[in-house]
Amino acid sequence: MRNVKTAVATQKIGRKVSNKIHGTIIATPKGSKVPSSYVQVVKGTCSKGNKEEVVLALKDFFSNTPFIPATGFKDSHSTNITAFLNRRFPNLKWKKNASQSPFDCYSVEARIATEHKTKTVEVKKLGGYGCSKYVPGNASVYPKKAKVKDVVPENEHKNYTEEELDGFMDVIVTFADRDSTTNALVRYAIVDGTYWEIDYETYKGCTEFYGLINSDRVIKIIFAELRCVAPRNKFIKRLANSDLSKTKMDLRKLIQVENPTREIANGK
Repeated sequence: MRNVKTAVATQKIGRKVSNKIHGTIIATPKGSKVPSSYVQVVKGTCSKGNKEEVVLALKDFFSNTPFIPATGFKDSHSTNITAFLNRRFPNLKWKKNASQSPFDCYSVEARIATEHKTKTVEVKKLGGYGCSKYVPGNASVYPKKAKVKDVVPENEHKNYTEEELDGFMDVIVTFADRDSTTNALVRYAIVDGTYWEIDYETYKGCTEFYGLINSDRVIKIIFAELRCVAPRNKFIKRLANSDLSKTKMDLRKLIQVENPTREIANGK
């Protein structure tokens, strides 16, 4: 296994910044095009000050991004953020993960992993925008920190030593609400796992939970209970018997997390 200890040693971005970016709501002034924002993060413990710099950079990104494209599975929003971080911090290597990975973007050099959620919102009849209380967690919850081996794709693990793979990275999560008609950015939030009180052990437990809940053993138990409750339901019967060749049950969206942009919508 190639030893890349020097290459992945945590690189500090540079200047010192204030850590006073905890639980802050910045409301949109009347007539302003700058979106309202909510930021709640704690000081990073894994990235030697890089977390605070990246949070400030992400605030700049959203402040200068009037529209969030609605491109479905192309996931261009996280692609744009990855490109932005590479421009802002050219001495670090920011990479975009596959769309189904628990984290969209990461830099092993910076010891930072990020996840970026977007949601379409509509104008309410009485004015203002609606805001859902929960959003799907994509088969995961978001911790304050995660290990390199949790973030980096498994096919790239061969490029790191076991010690490096067991190292921790700070995690940052962003939420952006866009107008359903114009795709204009309405508001955004930047948080970490402390917003949901998620530590690393809880995060790993969630990963194990999804493996168990989608296992053949548990699926059979679920179908057995469903058939007892609704013995005449043809859909349950056919799905349990694998009689729907082009349909399957996948519980990836079972867990939802509270949407931090509600902090803005509720005026907290």
